[in-house]
Parts: sequence; C-alpha cells; structure tokens
Amino acid sequence: MSRTDGWERVSPVSVLFYIGQVVRGVARNFFQAVVPAAVFLISTGSMTSERLYAIGTALALITILVAIGRYLRFRFRIEEDAIRIRQGIFRHEELDIGFDRIQGINTTQNPLYRWLGLVDIKLDTAGSAGSEGHLPAVPEGLGDSLRRHTRGRRDASVGSDAADPADTAEQELLALSAADMVRIGLTSNRGLLLLAFLAPLVDNLGEELSGRIERWLDPLTRVLDALSGGAAAAAALLFFLAAALLLAAISIAGAFFRHYRYALTTDGAVIRSRAGLISRHEHSMGLGKLQVLRIRQGPLLGYFDAARIVAKQAASHAVNTRKSFLIPLVPSRSIGRLRSVFFGREGRELDLSPDSDAFQPISRRYIRSRTLLFGGLAAAVILLQLASRGAWTAAAVLTPAALAIAWLAARRRYAHWGLALTPDAAVVRHRDESPRLVVGRACRRGFSPDRA
Repeated sequence: MSRTDGWERVSPVSVLFYIGQVVRGVARNFFQAVVPAAVFLISTGSMTSERLYAIGTALALITILVAIGRYLRFRFRIEEDAIRIRQGIFRHEELDIGFDRIQGINTTQNPLYRWLGLVDIKLDTAGSAGSEGHLPAVPEGLGDSLRRHTRGRRDASVGSDAADPADTAEQELLALSAADMVRIGLTSNRGLLLLAFLAPLVDNLGEELSGRIERWLDPLTRVLDALSGGAAAAAALLFFLAAALLLAAISIAGAFFRHYRYALTTDGAVIRSRAGLISRHEHSMGLGKLQVLRIRQGPLLGYFDAARIVAKQAASHAVNTRKSFLIPLVPSRSIGRLRSVFFGREGRELDLSPDSDAFQPISRRYIRSRTLLFGGLAAAVILLQLASRGAWTAAAVLTPAALAIAWLAARRRYAHWGLALTPDAAVVRHRDESPRLVVGRACRRGFSPDRA
C-alpha cells in the first residue's frame, strides 16, 4: 500500500470487492425486479435479446469503472484516537471514527484474500444501524492491531493498566464439530429460503422454458398415470421425501460453508466468533452494550438438547440483523455459562431454563383480549356471511364455536407465557417456551420487553 501525507491506500484487489458489492446488491433483487422487467420488455417486443446483452455489457463496464474510481478515491489514516476515512467519487465523504465508539471489529477473508494476506474489516460503532466504517482489502495483521489498540484504550479508560494479562486473554467458550454442522442444517430454515428464492424464477421462466420442463417430465407423468392409486400415492410420497432430503442436504451444506470450525471466545469485554469453510468470518460484539438475549429452541433443537442464541446490542431492533450476534447451536448445559459471560453480575439470579419454577404467569386479561380480538372478528364475519343468506341456524352454531375456538387458542398460548423479574433483569418465556433474557443498562424498571 502506498502512503500520501500519512494517508494510506488499500490494495488494488479492493476493486473486486467494490464489484462484488454491486453484484450482491443486484442479486438481492434480481428475481423480483430485474427478471420481470427483462421478460416484460422482451415479450412486448420493445427489446431484443441482442439489445439486452448490449445493455448488460454496458452495465458491466460501468460497474468496473465505478469500482476502479472508488478504489482510487479511497484513503484511510489511523491516528492515536481515531480512524479517518476519505471516500467517494462524485460526493466526497470523510469519516472520523473514534476508537472509543468502536464496539466491534469484524473481518472477512475469502480464499483469494487468504492467499494474498488481505482481509476486509468492518467497524461497528455505537449509535449506527450497521457498519459505519469499512476497510476493504487491507493487510490481515491490521485487524489484530486495531483490536489491540482499541483494547488498550478501553483498559486505560477504566484504569485497568495493572490488570493481570490472563484476565484479558481470550478464552474459548464454545467450539462446534462437524456433527454440530449437521444439527444446524437440520434445524435451519435454509431449505424454505431456497424455495422462496426459486419461486420468482419459476414464475418468470416463460412459456418456452415451461414447455421444455413439461416435455422432460412427460415420461415420468406417463409412468405415474399407468400406476394404480396406491402405487401412485407411494411414488408421490417418495418424491416429496426425496425433495425434503435434498433441501436438508442443501441446508447442511450451507451450515458447513458458513459455520465450519465455529469457535466462540471472549476477553471479558468483547465476545468474538470465528467460522467459515471457504471464507473465514470473524464477528465481534462489545458485552457492555448488550441489551437482549434471545434463546430459541424448536422441536428439533429440543430433540438435540440444544438452543440457538441471538444477542442484540442496545439500539438494535427486529429488522436490523447487523447489530445482532448469532450463536447457531448451544448445548443446553452451556447456556448458563454463556449467560454469565454475556451479563456478568446482572441477571445472575435468573434461571434461563424454560421449565424453571421462577416464571410467573402473565395477566389473565390476555385470554379475554385475544378472545375478543380474534374470536369476535371471526364471529362477526361468520354472522354477516350466514345472515345475508338466511342461514340463521348455522350462524347460531358457528358464531359461538368461533368464540370458543379463539378462547381455547388464547388459553393455550397464555399457558406458554411466563415472566421472571429481578431488580435489574427480566426473562420472558415465549409461546414456544423458549426464554429470552432482557437485561442491561437500558433495560431497568419501566422497560418493555416487547419493544426490545
């Protein structure tokens, strides 16, 4: 990297990073926006395939030129108390990120970067929705250097210069094996996400490609037609089982790619995870800003005697996953230890087990309100529909039945809710009996867990 008046330039390989940013942005909305627009233009005759290829080539060249421009205009400088970043082609921007505001230093290293000794660094700061600072394609040692500098300033600010180095050394909290990757894949929703991803593509294939698929499946259709009813049902069942196994295999493969060699460590102030089969990802989060700990355990996770934990920082919300810290699989026996790591002395009196006797029932008004809301709405719709047809007898039977069903459902959900409180923390048990711990500097008396 070259230096200009103390300002440093990232590696030219960052051009690939900027191109990848554009490609990922397009890919997120490709099947929802690009494909329908292209199909519409081609079907109306306003654009031929040759014109489409020409536009694609032009967009690719523009993307490459913009990526080169962003690389040439990017500079950064590391000072004693801050990192300064200059960037932008048409709109120049300068970021001044103080080390005191940095809550997490996250790195990503793909095979190319590993071969070249480079890494991407993202800086999570207090008050920002995502990564405020981004250093693409910098030497891999820079991430460790920034962490040491940040830790040194943090220790100095709390007067811990004389602390025992063993107290701040990283300790391993959790390591996941290959068998755990299988468990993560089986309990993940990646298969359903794949179906959601493919659905718009299938919907926009067009008549020609749909006809080809029908011709490919025509021999199979004739075989099924020749079978008896029971044999056809068995064949259909085998097909769905094979599809389920395929989706499970894809989900397990995704777990290996994302979480292989997962290791969770902490130095007492920051928790950090390292994982990845091809690209190594390193994610960190400051424990001092932790606000909510969600522990989820579905039927399969319960069978494996494990849970999935998501920790959220202060100022994070449901739709913001960048401020979240995911632990994909945690044995039940390790939940108590992780709780003490995440919250220290706060919440130590609480038991996170869903079967704990510490949970108190919520107000019974919950049953009444849900019955009136859902049962009353359903009863009103039924009454209006049947009364307009003169079916008063059916209305007299179904209307109370709708209220009764809503009451039974609300009562069942009420039984699965629980609340446990201490002076500085709260545990809310969800409908699936998985608790979530709500605790922290901003979560004291008057804090609503439902808004966490």
